[in-house]
Order: sequence, then structure tokens, then C-alpha cells
Amino acid sequence: MKKTKKIFALIIAVSMLLDSMPVYAAEDTQTPEEMEQTVPFLENSQEEDGHSDSQEEKGHSDSQEEEEHSDSQTEEQLFGNMENQESETAVPDTQEQLQPEEGAEEDAGDTEALVSAQALETEEGNDVFRWNILDDAWVDNYSPNGADKIVQATGNNKGKLLVGGTKLLFFRLDLSEAVSDRAIESAKIYLYKTDWNSNTIELDRAVTPTEKSWAAGDITAENMPDWNGEPAYSQTISGTNKMVEIDVTELAVQAVQDGEKTLDLKMNTVKEAMYPSEFISSRSDVEEQKPYFEVKYKTELSDEQKVALVIEEIKKLDGIYLSAKVPFPFFTQHENGAAVTWKSSNPEVVPVEGNVVQLEDSNVQAELTATVKSGSLEESVSIHVTVLKQQQLSPYAKESLTKLIEYTEESMKGQKESDEGQGSAGDYARAKGEVLRTLLEEAKQALNARQQENSYSSYCSRIIAAGSEYFGSGTISDKVIKTSEDNNGNGNLLEYSVYRAKLTSLVWAAKAQMLVEPQMYSEAAKEALKEELKLAEKALDGTYVFPYSRDREFLVPRDDEAIQYTTNYNVMMHNYGMSNYGLEPALTWYKNQNIAAASFVSMDLEPVYATFVHHYPANKKDVYGNNIPELLVGVAKTDRVALLQFDLSKIPGDVMSSQLTIANKNNGGSMFLNLEDDDWDGNAISAEEYEKKHGGAMNSKQQLVEFTIGSPTVLDVTDAVVGQVMADQKISFSISPSNVTYPVAIYGNHESVDPSLRPRLSVIVSSTDDTRLDERYNEVTKLVKTFLDGAKAGNSTGQYPEKYLAAVQKTYGTVTSIYDSGVRDVYQLGEEMVAVENAVRDARNHRILNLGDDQNLFLDQKDIESLKKNTDSVPELKEVKEKVVKTADMHDLKELQKLYKMVTGDDIAGLNEEGYKVWSDGRNINFTSPSGTKSAWIEVRLSKEDHEKVGCGHAWLDNIQLIPSKSENPKIPNAGFEEKDKGWTFIEGKNTTGKFASDYAYEGKGSLYIENTDEGAEGYWKSDTFPFGEDGYELRFAGKYDDKFKGRGLIFVVHYLDESGKEIGKSAELGRNTKSTLVFDTSYASGYQACALAYTLTGDEEYAKRSFWYMMLFLNDHLQGVEHWTVTGKRPDDFDYYGAVQEGRNANTLATAYSLIKSADIFGGDKDLEEDYYNKVRTLIRDLLDVRDRTEMTPEDAALNSNNWHTDMSIGAAMLAMAFYEQIPNAQQYIDNGKHIVEGQLAGSIRGDGSWPESIRYHISALNKMALFAKGLRHVTGEDWFGEGGTVTKMLEFIVQVQAPAYVNGNIGTPTIGDDTLNGGELFSVLGWYWDEVVENNPELGQQMYETWVKAGKPIGSFGSEDNILQNFFLNPDFEDEYEWNEAYELNLGTSDFAKEWGLYQFRNNYGTPNETYLAFVANEKALGHNHYDQLSFSMYYHSTPLVVDPGIESYFSSSKGIYVSTGSHATVQFANNNGFQNIGVESYDRSLTAGSLLDWVQASTNAADGTEGKLTRTIAYGKSGRELFAIWDRVEDATHNTRWNLPVSAKAVTVVDNNKVKVEGFDGIGMTLLLLGDHASVTIDQIRGAGKLPIKEGGSSPLVDIIRAEGKEPNSNYFAVMLPYAGEATEVSYETAAAENGLSAYWIYAGEECFLVAANATGEEQAVELGDVSCIQLSDGRQVTGRATIPNGELTILRVGSIDKTALEELTAQAEAIDLKKYEDAGQAEFKAALEAARAGLTNKNLTQEEINTLYQELKNRMDALKLRKTPSDTVDKTALRELTACARALDLTKYEEAEKAEFEAALKAAEAGLENSNLTQQEVDALYQELKIRMDALRLKGNSAADQVDKVDKSALKKLVDQAKALDFSQYQEVGKVEFREALKAAEAGLENSPLSQSEVDVLYNMLKKAMDGLKKLEQGPSYMSKDGSKAPRTGDNTDMVLYIMIMLMSVGVFLVILRVRYKK
Repeated sequence: MKKTKKIFALIIAVSMLLDSMPVYAAEDTQTPEEMEQTVPFLENSQEEDGHSDSQEEKGHSDSQEEEEHSDSQTEEQLFGNMENQESETAVPDTQEQLQPEEGAEEDAGDTEALVSAQALETEEGNDVFRWNILDDAWVDNYSPNGADKIVQATGNNKGKLLVGGTKLLFFRLDLSEAVSDRAIESAKIYLYKTDWNSNTIELDRAVTPTEKSWAAGDITAENMPDWNGEPAYSQTISGTNKMVEIDVTELAVQAVQDGEKTLDLKMNTVKEAMYPSEFISSRSDVEEQKPYFEVKYKTELSDEQKVALVIEEIKKLDGIYLSAKVPFPFFTQHENGAAVTWKSSNPEVVPVEGNVVQLEDSNVQAELTATVKSGSLEESVSIHVTVLKQQQLSPYAKESLTKLIEYTEESMKGQKESDEGQGSAGDYARAKGEVLRTLLEEAKQALNARQQENSYSSYCSRIIAAGSEYFGSGTISDKVIKTSEDNNGNGNLLEYSVYRAKLTSLVWAAKAQMLVEPQMYSEAAKEALKEELKLAEKALDGTYVFPYSRDREFLVPRDDEAIQYTTNYNVMMHNYGMSNYGLEPALTWYKNQNIAAASFVSMDLEPVYATFVHHYPANKKDVYGNNIPELLVGVAKTDRVALLQFDLSKIPGDVMSSQLTIANKNNGGSMFLNLEDDDWDGNAISAEEYEKKHGGAMNSKQQLVEFTIGSPTVLDVTDAVVGQVMADQKISFSISPSNVTYPVAIYGNHESVDPSLRPRLSVIVSSTDDTRLDERYNEVTKLVKTFLDGAKAGNSTGQYPEKYLAAVQKTYGTVTSIYDSGVRDVYQLGEEMVAVENAVRDARNHRILNLGDDQNLFLDQKDIESLKKNTDSVPELKEVKEKVVKTADMHDLKELQKLYKMVTGDDIAGLNEEGYKVWSDGRNINFTSPSGTKSAWIEVRLSKEDHEKVGCGHAWLDNIQLIPSKSENPKIPNAGFEEKDKGWTFIEGKNTTGKFASDYAYEGKGSLYIENTDEGAEGYWKSDTFPFGEDGYELRFAGKYDDKFKGRGLIFVVHYLDESGKEIGKSAELGRNTKSTLVFDTSYASGYQACALAYTLTGDEEYAKRSFWYMMLFLNDHLQGVEHWTVTGKRPDDFDYYGAVQEGRNANTLATAYSLIKSADIFGGDKDLEEDYYNKVRTLIRDLLDVRDRTEMTPEDAALNSNNWHTDMSIGAAMLAMAFYEQIPNAQQYIDNGKHIVEGQLAGSIRGDGSWPESIRYHISALNKMALFAKGLRHVTGEDWFGEGGTVTKMLEFIVQVQAPAYVNGNIGTPTIGDDTLNGGELFSVLGWYWDEVVENNPELGQQMYETWVKAGKPIGSFGSEDNILQNFFLNPDFEDEYEWNEAYELNLGTSDFAKEWGLYQFRNNYGTPNETYLAFVANEKALGHNHYDQLSFSMYYHSTPLVVDPGIESYFSSSKGIYVSTGSHATVQFANNNGFQNIGVESYDRSLTAGSLLDWVQASTNAADGTEGKLTRTIAYGKSGRELFAIWDRVEDATHNTRWNLPVSAKAVTVVDNNKVKVEGFDGIGMTLLLLGDHASVTIDQIRGAGKLPIKEGGSSPLVDIIRAEGKEPNSNYFAVMLPYAGEATEVSYETAAAENGLSAYWIYAGEECFLVAANATGEEQAVELGDVSCIQLSDGRQVTGRATIPNGELTILRVGSIDKTALEELTAQAEAIDLKKYEDAGQAEFKAALEAARAGLTNKNLTQEEINTLYQELKNRMDALKLRKTPSDTVDKTALRELTACARALDLTKYEEAEKAEFEAALKAAEAGLENSNLTQQEVDALYQELKIRMDALRLKGNSAADQVDKVDKSALKKLVDQAKALDFSQYQEVGKVEFREALKAAEAGLENSPLSQSEVDVLYNMLKKAMDGLKKLEQGPSYMSKDGSKAPRTGDNTDMVLYIMIMLMSVGVFLVILRVRYKK
């Protein structure tokens, strides 16, 4: 059997079962940004991650794009309700389970292997034997058919077997070859099942006496055998077209033991089946489907195996700790029979016989040698152990125990106790009280017995454990004492719930724990626990306040909601490996903060057993094996349960603490950790065995904790471990589901799993490890030293009062002095380390911060005054201000106050009456249409459960959309319901009404209304039929629901029709029950920001108050979403608005806005309102961060494994704390924590090139927040993160370097890679905000940031709900107002691997011009977050127009996501397996780039992934000498299946000319000819949607991307492609093969008049291609090549037919020789002369390459440019401006101007010329000449113009036309000479077009300069002659006119005009 058949069969079976199930949008989408994860069982399912580099990547199968059940479907569509489904059929537990065992699967189809009595050898050796079935038959015992009917499975029934109902099935098994002296592990019958039914069969031995003997040919119901008593065995079988197994182990074992040679079996179904099951019989013609019998024997170990097994076991003990508590020798006889003898290198400490001896003052190392013997085989192995020194007693233990006893006794006073089952609610258990009292008496006696000092710490632990049980034993009563309605909607209050009992216990335990060794805990640790303790006590006493209404109804409050919440809630914060917080997790964390414990011995125990069992009936017997790769949990509570067991026997001391760590692989939910019995074997345990042992599906000894799975998840199990160490020295855990939607996979203990992800039990024992003590000391003192080095004493911002720094220095000196003296007393050092940590904390809490009521987070009063002035004068800032004020004026104060009252009061009726829009948004609802779909209609109805008699039974619908994955949006008839009674028909039905409505509409004026008046409603709306194809779709709509529906609400069903109009299926029931809410014309967050900014700019306090009420609306809404996350760990109603990442961004803006308005009277003296507001803020910050002190670890550790969520959360929390410093307790800790985490990210996550480890879009998103935070920190704390070399600065430089050509709106963008879209520069706003923060320290980068921002269109930031609008006022729109422009700093980006650490390699040519060519190549050495499966893909622009594209992504939650991220949507190669083409890997290697003036070259390799095999090496060569072209060479190795080459293009049309040629007609006059020259099969064109601002085809509505695909002829076929882009008219392209054999591929490419040779060599050695009489230039190095071209092995090269071109060098040399050096300064002359001499020599040297000629040219040009004219005798006189203006004046054509002004102009010009020659003029005189000439130039009037209308009638049309012509030039067709001058002239002309005050004379000068510059360009064909392929010569033509004077004049003119324009712009 092939694996694909089995998997596909499962998918089809599941889909059929779910066909009629209702589907709503997947609710269990996991986070991030997120990592949304899907069901792990589908081999091709798409798993998303957040991202982090450590997350395993799974792929999307492109083959699924054509299948009905692709990964574009929701999880619920594939699996529905898992619990319900499993009542029908068994569900496989892993991907591996979908396939037979390794070996078994392949052998199933091997007909030779099934010959009777032939053993099959598997990887386990001769342990598995298979035989054919001797005979099989079935009979039909249905009486109308006659009891004697014979059914032989011959004739029409040949090959078929049936069982079920009246049909009985018989088998005869051959046992003749079974070995009786070997133990059978399993015996199974394998049957190929062909039906769709799921039945439970029963079977047993068939009694076959002689008179009832049977054979297939004559068995009847009359003579069939009887049962051997009642059938004793049953099993559920399911699935279709797959092998199923029937376990007959016990029957076979007994038969073999009895010496029988055959075994007859009889089979029926447990009850009469509706449909029988059908199998293939032994008489089938299909050999691989025939049934067979398999016996697996238990493996017998050889002596070699026994010894090896013991040796491996002993090796695992290497490095362990020994003490008197650990028995040694460990064993002398292994359980497998091998004998072990031991030898010790230190027998005095570790004797072979006797107890281990622990010294008093030091640990001792010893080597132990074990000799293992089995039979005659003997082998030795040595391990090293550490014998611990004697346990050091705590000097605080007695005091701790004394206080603990007092506290416990005091706590027990007056408590009511009762016997079990007899007490009142809340009574404590008398039995537990007796246990605790007895323990207290023992402890008191120990206090009085000096010899028992070593037991004090143990008594503390035992008392807390016993006290926790006692105070958690209150008698439970679930009586409701206050309903949720009476409790402000916050859940029922119960009399004494289990939740109250648990929290009561935790509160007591937390207070008790704080009495134990308090000297060893920092104040920060205590404060963190106290904060959670306060909240818990409020919950218990009923004073905890939920500071929000529940009008959104995201969540039905739980019973005792406040108690449950404060006990344990979900968090996304960077959280010490925890996914929860609250008192329970905080207490767990606190126990581990004992600073002495950090120096104690720590051990990580790996599980002895790690497996799971499946309690579903069909899977009960399944044994999944020990230490498997993944452990599954869920879905149902008695479903899959994970099991772990650890050996505790080698723990060398008293257990101080213990944590179990597990890691989530995929899917999520809440689970229980339970303590279990230890008598089970992980190698053999099944659910059936488990239930036999423990009497039920689950019989936990004790439920330890409920938790939400994370990666990692750390669970405190200290008490359980302490108890088990004292018991049998083993501990077993089970992990069972609590609230799990899909089976959760936890990483197992398999060797293939990263060790950091495997389950482990960490144990800390109370024995000091001096090494760990040293490490802890070094950690603490290093952090303190770092703090002191950066801290300054003083009273200025960011400084510390002297006394607090002195305290730090004093305690630091004390601890270092003690340590340096050699003292290693853990308690003495520990107390001093705590003291210095406390001193640092105290200093931080008293740091001088710039936070007054009149100070906001970013601007001082001077800044604000300047801002007010600038917003009235600077156009860009004025535009922002106008937008802000417009937003702020949308709603006045009274309206906002009224809205708050209505919204929080859930007054939807009132909102409706007032005319507000109250709607909900339905989206992310995905489904897939089946094959053959051509059209569809939509059914819309309300669920029958929803009708007016029970509440809300009506809804309005508007704006229906269906968003496909690959095509344009289908046109749904009248989708916005604007046309009454059109496109939709109401189908009458009982108790339902419908109408076209005009009372409410989401958009426009119309909507569709439906109402169920009573139960049993049957009516619905039906759309007209509309064109609709095969695709994955996302349903979006607007719904108006005035309440939460009781049932499923509005339901959509899409009915699919084929070409004939026949219905071929329908979707599941789609919809979302989301209560409608107020839809504002601005978001609340934008509103409060705009109003706060308006207040800052105007001083009008009305705006401040509006801002406040916007905040109140925002907080009330968002805290409800936060609550849903904290309770469930999921998005509320699938809204992607309320996650902690979004709230971090919102906190950022809220803090900013509040800091702007806090000095205003926003509360009006209302203290209750004030407290409510601050309580809301405190609730928000707890979702983002907590007050556990992250500064007690390094920044890198604080940020370990963090992602962009933690960036936003940490910054948001820190900014809230800065803004609400007085109102948030421990605000300084929040600031320090947030800052520390972000510092850790900057240090540990930012790569060397300045990149953030996610897509470029997310890099910019993180940078926006980090730069804003840096600006705020500098204002508040004085810290400067923008300093030279700072990481924030490097992040800014990164985006300068990765810009893509100007396209959208003429603006540059970023390359589309990963989760991104084609954009028009809007992402570069951050450069406009912060260039002036960088320019002081880094002038070059600062100027380049500004330049990039200008090229991006001077974007301002978005006004979106999560964007900080204030940043737009950081814009400094004119660089030269404050800084001098340095032309040397101007960007001239070229081919570069600058971003290689991110994984981006860029080819560039003609940067910054309309003719720019750009290629972005992706090769990530490390996987990125928000990446796609795109390794070695590329995108390409030609003439600044995207041609080869990355389609981007539209939505993370849409059905299209799987297609967008897949390899098949990117320009790279895919590998296939049996399931089709799969995704490639996410990392690359062997990456390199070479840049040259004629050719750029990049190469990298990557590996196949997703169950495929192979390696891909891609080389791209970019030829840019003459006609530009790209050669792409793909080498495929080690592939086992076929491959596919993909090229997505943005085009109007794509035409496959033949199998080797494709024409691409792109947009904007750009196109490409693609030559496919490799060994490929057919070429096809696919189409998918494109995202972002990709161009749209004519007549279309959405961007579409065409994908050119070519498949290899065989698995390891290579691909060779050449892309020849063009602008304007397409050039005819053809090719000839120059060489194509034995791995050498070479082709002549003809493109118009040009000819190239492209060649690639994969032969393993150097090769040559004959050139004939053609002369070529080797583009890689510029060499002239004749005769033959050498192609090195493994290289791709391009040669251009032609000769070396020295024209440009000749002309530049002539210009240089004409220079009079006497006029220039001495500096630079020597270098100039050397460069000139080298150029002269180069002109006569016939051996130079083109590359060397180009280098000589550039060097000479640079040295010419560096020459400086000598100054006049007066060094202060500068005539540059006058000289440039005079040159411009000379260039004017005076015939075009009126005579009246000419005389004055000519006189001024003559005076200026004289002044230039006069060396005695002063600067004042020179300036006067300049001013006079400028005035006279401006006064010139074109003929026919009056002076009054001179400016208005300036004619720029000719200049504009010339500029357009210049932009359209193809620079690649011209020589280098003149290009620089042309660019400068074009730059000045463009500036002139934008500048309205220019005079006509100035316009004319610009025109003349540009015209001359264009005329000065020389086309390549005007240059040197070159050979065409046929050997004919093309003539050399051209003009060698000396242009030195013209060029100098023109460059001066350009310079002066740019100066003039800049001056005017400032004015």
C-alpha cells in the first residue's frame, strides 16, 4: 500500500462524516503573529508560527490547491467536533499512524513476500513473519435467502468478503510455521477495507469438528462452524481503501501453545450493522490487497546487545551527584541478565561496598569503572561522579520554623472543622487538621532537640504542604448565593466552591512561604508575590472589581469569576517559561527565587517512560511505544492521555523544589497535570492495560494543577516529588485535557527531538554546588557592576541621588570582599547578594525622571511651542494638524459621555434610536468549493434555535463578499442590497419573515432582513445563481445582531452547481455569532490620540476631556477582549484586535495621549470616576507585564525566545508606567522590566546587518515602536539609544539599504518577502520621524534616511487605531533648514549583500532612475518569523516596474494564506513526494554574492522539506553590459521524485510560444522574453491572486499573478532559464545550442542585434565552449575572449559578443589632459597625475579587461573631481555661486525675450564676468554682483508677457515633455560617458518643474542643460565595433567633440539651480 492512498482515504472519510456538520470560523486560532497552528494529523497541513526561530516549520502541499480538502479549510471543516466524531470512528493519533509501520507498509504490496511460510525480514531482524490466509469465506444467514445459501466469493463476488448483520465471516490461519518456543508479541490479520462504514466487530475461535468442517467452496449457513462459547473479542474498524488490522494475539498464542497447525476464526458485528463492512479476499486479482496473517515475536537479545544496552544505561549516569542517600553500586545484575562489577578511583569516598562518604567542606570527584559481562562477552566503561559535601544547614531555618508554627497555629484558631460529608460549607476537614496539628507538635519537639537541626527546613516544607491541604479542604457547596445578574454580570457567587477552597489554600501557603528564610529573597520577589496576594484576597472577600461592562458578551462569566481569575489566568508576557500568571503561578515562581537555592545542586531528570494512551474504544489496545517523538492529549476528557514517569532514586539530597517542563508542538488548550500510580511499563502500556490496572479511563491519585500549554510550560511539582521520594522513589504524571479543541501535541523524549524541547523534571536539592554558587555570585555582581558603570549621581534627569548609589557601592563592596576572602558559605554570601540586589532596586526606584504634570513623555514646553509654530508654517506638519483637528472635532464631549453610558449600559435600542451604526463584522470564515463547480447560490437563514420567543430572533445582513484564493472576487448579485427586490428571493417557510430593509445599512442605504417569529422556523433567503469556480474562499459580511444569539445565529450555506446547473454539493453551515457593537467613524484609539494632540496644539481643555471619554470607551471595550484572552487563551469571537500584542500597541498610544492631557481637569473632581479610570489602566498593564524583576537577569536572558509580541507588550507596559507613574503601583519596576526586555531584544535578536528576525514589514513595525520608545526614554530617563553604533540606528540603516525601486505612485517601496505586500513607500515614514535623531552622531546615515524618506514620497504615518499619531509631529521635512547637504553622502545603492544576515541579496543597476533594474534574492541562513516557504526565490523590477513578483499575503486567517505562503507561489523550485509538490525548506546555506561592473552573480543552496528529499543549488547571473539579461541555473541533487520550477509574474498577458520560450507582456510598457533551456517537460501557466498594490489586469477587480511552471523530465533534472526584459517594443529573441551534453549547458542568445553566450558547467571539471571566429567579452571579469571560452566547474557565466570598449576612458583622458593644474591646489595633484598616467598606459595596453578599463575610468574621474581650484588672495572670498550663475546666464537664448530688460541684463552679466577675473574684490562686492545678475535674470520676460503676469505665464510644457523623454531612456543602451552629467541635469529639471516661482529664463536654462546632456549621451552601438554571431562587423560611429567646457558649465549650472530651488523652497 502506498502512503498517499491511506492518507487521502482518511481525508475523504473525515470529510464525508463532516459534510452535514455546521461550521463556524475556527475559534482556536493560536497566536502569532502568531503562530496559528492547525491539526497535526494531516501530512500537508499548514502550521504557522510566531514566530520564533526555534519553532519547527511545517509545509503546505501545493497539490492540495487542487484537492477538495486543502489546508485552506478551517480545522472545524476537516475535523468538526472531535468528540462527536469519535463516536463514529477512530481517529489516528499521529501522522505516522496514518501509514502502516515502517517496513510493513512496503511489504504489504510485495506479492513474493506473501508466499505461505516465507518469513519477512524487517529492520528488527527475523522477528516478524507473514503468511497468506489459508482460506476465507462469508455466508448470509438471512432467512429469506435460505439458511443453506452458499456464498463463495467467486463469480460476481470474486475477491469480496462481507461482515455485518446477517453476514458472517470466516478465516483459516496457517500456524504450521509458527515457532512454539518463542514468545509472541503480537498476532494480527490484515484486511483491505473498501467500504465507508464504521463497525465494531466481534470474533473468536470457530469450533470446527469434522462434521462441520468448512471450505470456501462449500460453506453454508447450514454447515458453518459455531462460536467457541460467547465471542470474547471485539474491535472497531473504520476507514476506507486501506489496510485495517484485527488483533488475534491471545487466540494465536493459545493455539501455538496447544500445538495447533491452523486456527479457524469466526467474525460478526457486535450489533446488526446498518451497512456491512467489506474486505478484499484471498481470491482477489490485486495481490497487494490480499489479506495476510502476521506474527511478531518478542526480540531476544544477544550477548552483544545485552552488554551494549547496559553500557548505554551506565553512560547516562556520567556526571551525576552522589551522596549517602544514593545507593551505590547502582546495580550488579541488570534486568536483562548481564552482570556488572564496579571499581572506584576513590574507594575511601565511594567504596564499592558500603555507603558513600560525604566530606564536610568540599565536593569530591571520582571515576567509576563498570565492567559488564554477558556470556563470554565483557566490556568496560568509565563515568565521572561528584560526591557532594555534607549538607549545609540554614542559619535561618529555626527562626523560619518558629514563625511558621506560630502563623499556622494562629491561622487554625477558631476554624470550623468536621468529618468528611458531615460539615457545613467551608468547614475544614478534621482529619487533615489532625495531621497538621500532629506535624506541628513534632516540629516543636524538633526545635527543642538540638540534634534535629538538620530537620528544620524539611519541617517547613512539610508544614506548608500539610497546611495547604488543610486550608484547601473546606467543605464544598455550589449553592448560588448571588446570581451573576445581581453580581454586576460578573458570574454567580457560590457558597463555597472548589475555586474558593483552592485560592484559600494558596493565600495561606503564599503567606507561609514568605516566612521561610525571608533573608534569601529579594524585595522585588516579595513584592511580586504580594501584588498577586492582594488581588487574591480581594477576590476572596468580594471587593475585587472588574472595571468594565460585559456589553460585548465575548465570555459568559464563570462561577466565582474573580476567584478563578486571580488564581490563574493566561498570559502572553515573556514569563519565565510560564504561560499563566496569578497567585498560583506566582507562588510557584517565588519558591524558586531563594538565592541560596540558585546555588544548590540542580538536576534535570529525563523520563524513564514518555508515551500516551488512547481511551477511545477502537484505540484502547494501541501501544504507542516509549520515548516517542510526540505525546498527544485530548480532545475528550477520556480520550488521549499523556503519561510520564521519572526515576527519583538518584536524587542526592532533600528536595527544595521541583518543576516539570514540557513543550508544546502544536495546537493548544488547557489541561490537567495529575499524579498517577507508578506500576506501568511505557513500552507496553495501552489504554486497556491502564484501565485494567486502575479501574477506569482515568483514576488519578491527585489532580495537581490546571494549566494552559505553552512552549515551554513549567509546572511546579515540588510537593508531589517530595512525597514520592519518601515513598517508592518514582513519580508518574498524566496529562489530560480540560478544554482542548484539537488534540494537543507535546514534544516527546525521542532522540530526534531537540533536547531543550523534551520533557524533563528539574530538581533542586539542598546541597551546595560550589560551581553554581560561583556562577550565581558572578551573575549578581556583573549586573551590579554594569548598573554602577552606567549610573551617575546627581539631580538631573536619569541620574540617581548620591545616597542610593552609595548604598549600592557599599553592599557591592561587602559581597565582593566576602567572596574574595574565600568564603563560600551559601547563606552568608546569599544574604549579601540579596542586600546588593535590594540596594540596586532602591536606587532604581529613586532615579530622577522627567515626569511632571506639565511634562508629557516626549516633548518639553519649548518643544510644544515650537511644534505649535511649525504646524502653522510647515506644509507637512500643517497637513497632519488639520487631519488631527478634523478627527478631534467629529464628536463633542456631551455626545461621548452619553455614548459611554449607552455602550456600557448595553443600550443597543438607544443607540439605534440615536442613529448610530451598530453592526458586527464577519470574516475569516473559510470553505472550499468542490471540483466541477461552475456557479453557486447562497442560502441565508437564522438557526431554528433563534427566534423572538426566546430573545433575539432577527438580523440584518449587508455587504456579502466571497474572497477566493486564486481568482478575482465572484460577483454576488446585489451583494450590498442597494437595489430592492433584486438578486435575492425570500423562500417562504413556517415562522420566518424576510424583507429588503432600508432602516439599517452597514454601507449604502439597503440591507437584508430576516426574522424567526417562533420555533420551528423554515424560511430563508436565496440568492440568484452567479458564476463561481473551484477554489478556497473566505466569507465576509456585515451583520446587525442586537443581542448575542442563543443558537448559532445567521447561517450561510453555499450551494455548488456544475456546468449544467445541477447541484453537486453544498458548504457546511457557515457563520459567526458575534453580537453587534458601535461602529464609529474613527476608532476609539485614534479619537483619544487626536483629541489629546488637539489639546496640546490649541490649549482647549474641551479636547482633553473628549480624549478622556474616548479612552473610557476604548478601555471598556478592549478589557472585555483581554478578559477573553486571559480566561481562554483565544481570540474573542475570532477578532484579531484584543491580543496582548495589540494591547501593547494600544498601551503605547494610550500612555502618549494621557501624558498630553494629564495636566487638564479631565475628572472634574469625580473621585469615583478617577479611580475607575486608573483601575482600568492597571488591569490593562497586567495583561502586558508583571513586576517580577527582570533586571535581576541579563537583558539577553530577559528577552530569550521573545518575539514582536513581547516588543509591543514590553514597550506598552513601560510607557503606561511612565505616563501613570503615580497611579500604577511599582511603576518603576514596569519601566525597568519593559526596557530590559527590549534591550535584550536589541542585543540578542537584532542581527549584524541591523535586521529584525522577521519579515521586513515586521522589522519596520518593531522599529517604529523601538524608536518611539527610545525617544521617550531619552526624554524621561536621559538615555540615548540613537547614539553612534546603537542598535536602533542600525535598524534604521537596514531599511535604507533594502529599498525597492520607485513604482507605486512613483515612490520607492520595500521588496515583498514573507508576510508583506507591494507598497508605495508608506512604510518609510519612520525615517522622516527620526533622521534628525541620527544625523548628529552619523551625518551620512542621517542624510541618507532623509533622502530615502523623500524618495518614498515623504510619507506621514497612518492614523490607524494601533499607530502612534504623535510620531507624525516628529517630522522634520526639510533637511537643509538645519544641515548642509553633502553630495558625497548621497545614496548610490548598487549590488550588495548588506542584508545577508537577514537573508537578502540585491542586484541593482541605474539606481534612483526611472530605468532602475533590481533583483531581490532570498536565502535565509536562519529561519525568520512571518516568512514564507520561499528559499532561493527572487523578485525582479525592470525600468522600476515589478515583473517577477512575490504575491505577498492578504490575510493570516483567509483561505488564501496556504497558497500565498507555499513554495509554489514563489520564484523557486519545488520537490515532490507521493502527495504532490511540497514546500521547500526555510533555511539556506553556502551563500555567496559577487558584484561587478558588467555582471553580478549570486548562489546559494537549500534542502527539500515536508517529507521530500533533495538539494537545490541556484545560481543567478545578471549581465549588464549592453542588453540586460538574467541567467538562472538550478541544480537538483538527491531528489527521489519530480521537481517543479516556478516563476510568478505580474503581467497583462503571458504566452507560451513553445516549450522553451514564453513571452510576458508586463505593465507600463515593460515585458520579458523567458527562455527555458534546461531539461524540463511541459510548460504551463497557473494563476493566483496577488496582494497589495500589484497592478490589475484590464477589466479586472483584483490583482492576479500568473505563474509560469515547468516540471523536470526526471527527479534530478536541472533547470536553465534566461530572462531578457525589455521596455517599449519587444526585441526578437532566439537561441542556438552551443553545447548541451554531460552536464555542460551552453547557448547562444540572440536579442535584436546583440548576441550573448550563456553557459553552465556541472560536469565536475573545467570545460570549454568553442567560439569560432567570434570575439567576446567575459562579463565576470571583462576579459576579451577569442577561440574558446573556458567554463570552470560549478559556475554559470555570460559572455557578450563584442570587443573591449575604451571610448569613455579615451574621452575622459582627453578632458584630464586639458586641465591647467596651475589653477588648482597642490593637494590631490599627485593622485590625479598617477591616475592620468595609469589611464594613458591602459589605453595602449591590449591585455586589459573591460573591468580593468572601467576601474581606470572611475579612478581618473574620482581624482578629477577631487581637484580644488586655488583660492583668491583673500581666502574669505568665495565666487562659486557667482561663477555658476554667470554660466547659467551665458546659456540663455536672448532672442526669446523682450528687448526692454535685455540691456540691464547684459550689463549685469558683463560686470559679473569682470568680477570673476578681478582677484581684488571683497566678498561683499562679489555678493552684490551675484544679486544684481540674479535680479536682472529674473526680470527677463518672454516675448508677449507683461511683468505682472510673468510668473503666471511661465511655460514649462517643453521642459516637462523633455523630462518625460529623459525618464523613458533605457540607460542600459548607452555608454557610461555623460551619464553623471545627464543625471544631474535631469535632477535639476525635475526640481524646476516642482518649483512654481521659477522665471522663464530659469526654465529655459534648465531645458537647455537637459537637452545638451541628452544629446551628449552615446549609444553603445555608437561605440566600438563588435562581432555578431555570423562574424560580420558592425561599424563604429560617433562624435569625438571635446565637451570639457560644456560639461563644466552644465555641472555648475545644475549646482546653482539646485541652490536657487532650495533657497526658494525654504522661503
